[in-house]
Amino acid sequence: MLIGCLFSGQTAFAQSTYGTIAGTVRDSSGAVIAGAKVEIQQQAHPPSAARRQIVGAGILGLAHAYVAASRGDRIAVFERRPRALGASVRNFEMIWPIGQPNGEMHATAMRSRELWVDVLQKARLPHFPTGSLHVTYRADETAVAREFAEIAPSLGYECQRWKSPES
Repeated sequence: MLIGCLFSGQTAFAQSTYGTIAGTVRDSSGAVIAGAKVEIQQQAHPPSAARRQIVGAGILGLAHAYVAASRGDRIAVFERRPRALGASVRNFEMIWPIGQPNGEMHATAMRSRELWVDVLQKARLPHFPTGSLHVTYRADETAVAREFAEIAPSLGYECQRWKSPES
């Protein structure tokens, strides 16, 4: 059995630029410091001018920074790496709230989706409400998919069940 649902799973694309600074680090006597690492960050305002300081530029850190900045707060975000490498990278292109139980958690996930679509539009990043396709192989998987297909419209999901010849 196949179930195709329009979950408004958004795919997002972004761009970044990196530069290179080369040189030699010396101590106050002029001696070369071997293996020295230097991190350079561009900041519009020094961190001390920020009302809120957020550690981590992953999905949660940036979400908190966005909401605080939307309220007019000055924000400083600190990240230990020059580009995203952690958990935020793995599923970042998916805005997919269907994994939440009905009720408050689902409503929170849908509100989160609304905020991220707003961010994408304001940043002029493309996003595509392409949905998802779920294939089931076993009877228990098929039962879960059938149940979801039945309740999906009441949760605001457009969902279509495609039956295999055996079902």
